[in-house]
Formats: sequence, C-alpha cells, structure tokens
Amino acid sequence: KASLKKKMSKKEREKEIKQELDKKLNAQDDYMKKIEITDVSWLEPVTELGDGFTSFDASQNNRLTVVRMCMSNISNAAFNLKNQDTRIGLTLGNGIRKFAIAEALDALVAQMEADLLPSNIKPGDTKCGYSVFETPIGFEIKLSEIFILDDGDLVARQRIN
Repeated sequence: KASLKKKMSKKEREKEIKQELDKKLNAQDDYMKKIEITDVSWLEPVTELGDGFTSFDASQNNRLTVVRMCMSNISNAAFNLKNQDTRIGLTLGNGIRKFAIAEALDALVAQMEADLLPSNIKPGDTKCGYSVFETPIGFEIKLSEIFILDDGDLVARQRIN
C-alpha cells in the first residue's frame, strides 16, 4: 500500500508540474520577457553523440537533435540563469514537450567544441550555446517551439515556423 501510495503521489506531482507548465506555455506572451532567443540552427539528427569515452545514445525509435541558439538579454539588468534550476525545452509540433538532456550535451562537448549556454548575460549582450533533445524519428523542426524555464519562470520562448 505504501509503495502504491508513493507511486500515486509521484504521478500526481508530475501531473501538477505538467499542468503548471501547460498553463505557462499556453499563455499569451504576457510573461516578463527578459531573454530573446535568436539565431536558432539545427544539426542533422544522430543516434549517438560522444568520443567513445563520454557517449550518449538515443533510445529506440528516437534521434538526438542538437540545436544551437543564441540568447539576447533585452532587459536593463544582468540576467543570471540559475543553471540547476534552468530547463531548456522543446515543444514538438504535436504538442509533446521534451527537455534538454545534460548527459547528451556532455557527450556533444566531448565530440566537438560546443559552447555551453551561458549562465550570465549582461544587458544588451548576446551569447550562444547548444542543447540536445531526444526526438522521435521523423521529427520536423517547423511548428515547434523552444522555451527556457528558469527557477520555474518562463523567461523566453521562440516559435519555429
């Protein structure tokens, strides 16, 4: 009973988190915009990343989709991403959301010189970096959206047409 109750409470928490995220992402652009995502480019999807020592493989029927994006601070104050509380997300065209995978990014960095997303951006500055997502085979970039959650707050979003 205790194990079942624990599983139920975990599912309830996950459901609450998903509902909260849905609410934030379905809202119009009325969030406090601090960061603008610019210059989004995609590498060809692959099944694995790494150098043999640090590697990451996509699960069955999925590919690793690497995105390079730049972030511009459009506010009047320095912007600090709280790293462990920052989540880069991708909403696929069918509404499914995926979050960047830190282990896959580590493997990408081991494979090539890939910049990490910055933790600090001064007002008016633009900084670039990479994120890696696991997406289904046949994923199409158009009609998706990249977003950044920082400590639970939506700080940036960019629709891709």
